[in-house]
Amino acid sequence: MNKIAVILAAGKSSRFASQTTKLLQKIGDQPIINRVVDAAIRAYYSPILVLGHQREEIFNVVETAYRGYSKYVIQFVQRGTGDALAMALPLLDQSGFTLVLNGDSPLLTAQLLLEFTTFYQENHLELATISAVAPNPYGYGRIVPTAEKGFIIVEEKELTSSQRDIKLINGGIYLFANAFLHKHLPLLVEEKSSGSGEVNITDLFAIGANFRLSMGHHLAPINRVAGVNNLEQYVEAQNILTKEQLR
Repeated sequence: MNKIAVILAAGKSSRFASQTTKLLQKIGDQPIINRVVDAAIRAYYSPILVLGHQREEIFNVVETAYRGYSKYVIQFVQRGTGDALAMALPLLDQSGFTLVLNGDSPLLTAQLLLEFTTFYQENHLELATISAVAPNPYGYGRIVPTAEKGFIIVEEKELTSSQRDIKLINGGIYLFANAFLHKHLPLLVEEKSSGSGEVNITDLFAIGANFRLSMGHHLAPINRVAGVNNLEQYVEAQNILTKEQLR
């Protein structure tokens, strides 16, 4: 079975104060996007990159380092992470499963992806995410338990006052059964297209909980899943990598 990793790399980096997309900023000796592609390849996944903003520049950087490893699709209008994933849906088999990664997760490791894959397979799941405990969870989606061992992911702007105290956060790294994606993702995109709201990948977990599907979350260190949305987080990621290299 060919294992596919869809890497979401279409966003405009609106919170990053630079004319160049954050995905092309270097952490250590590699651009952020290449660190994610490298982790996927080392975990034996074949990458599909969803490109949009500055797509030619990202394509050139990835192909220079990993020529021939990846396929590419384009999200012409940025309508959320779920819509971005839908761009890659025609390239996914009806069977098997797909890993979904954010392109701005430079501290991700192949080892974590291998552990996550084992967790997913051994527990016979249909959808899963990586979770982490965040001392300061502000800005992250929270994992909120539901009945029958399921859970939903509630984004920061939608949290109730009691949910804001939850420190178990969504790490933005997912595994989905392809059959689940082919059945539910097009319907989700169609439903959202009638309004002005974005289509988010986290919406899929509400569907999983509603249908009481087999789902789970794999706990990881917060440093492995932290993304880079602004300059402060970029500097923090640089510092974490430097400390790890000095050990």
